Amino acid sequence: MLNMELCYNHAYKTQWEGEMNIKMIRKILLWVFILCMVGVVVYVLISASSDFNTTIMVLIMVVGFAAIIAHGILGIVANNQRKAALRQMALERGLAYNQEVSDITSLLGGILFEMTSVGHYKRVRNAMAGQWHGSAVKIFDLHYITGTGKNQSSHQQTGIALAADELSVPEFVVKPEHLFSKLANALGQKEIDFEEDPDFSKQFQLMSMDEAAVRLLFSPIVREWFKHHRGICAELRSSQLLLYKQEKILEVEELLQLLDDGAVLIRQFKR
Repeated sequence: MLNMELCYNHAYKTQWEGEMNIKMIRKILLWVFILCMVGVVVYVLISASSDFNTTIMVLIMVVGFAAIIAHGILGIVANNQRKAALRQMALERGLAYNQEVSDITSLLGGILFEMTSVGHYKRVRNAMAGQWHGSAVKIFDLHYITGTGKNQSSHQQTGIALAADELSVPEFVVKPEHLFSKLANALGQKEIDFEEDPDFSKQFQLMSMDEAAVRLLFSPIVREWFKHHRGICAELRSSQLLLYKQEKILEVEELLQLLDDGAVLIRQFKR
């Protein structure tokens, strides 16, 4: 069994490294496209007062468009590789896999999280459900749109919902602190801070309707967990703990790590 587990982990690691290489190449190609477009503008401005060589400009544009086309093709390849890896993960871990689910609310048993309440035209892909370390788990990629018309923007992120039925704790939301949350605090939004732990309060925005109970729940060991997992958002609603990274689609290796980290966090809450 141990050898099989090691083989699984090695396969996931190899897959993850391949996906990281594709991501790096796509970033390089995107920068090549941007630099080519900037180069075209600069060349036109420089050539305005001298001889204009169309061949050079066309060559720069061809390189730029070739880079952006390759960027798109590699994106499709990476997406297909990730889907295959998720299917394999579900098969090996005994999780039910659905490539697309019609409604995020029904997937989560009617529970409305802050994460799933944002935006419109929501699509749920790569949904999985089953057991993880003895707790019911649901995994999904959420795609949604914010804004309208020319101001539309698309977003996507991976969510993990772990059952926390044995926990008798208050509902809360905790997110990494950022500029917009600081502005919200300045406008009067209530945030729970810990005078005895200024590092946690500086790094995270913690909110709940039951401040006293949440202060007891977020013991020093729980706060340390979050400080060692910067970038993770957590919401507890109706005995379900939702973990995610904002605007982040997780690769299989990252997903497995977050699942294990979430199981540890639930144990910390039980203490």
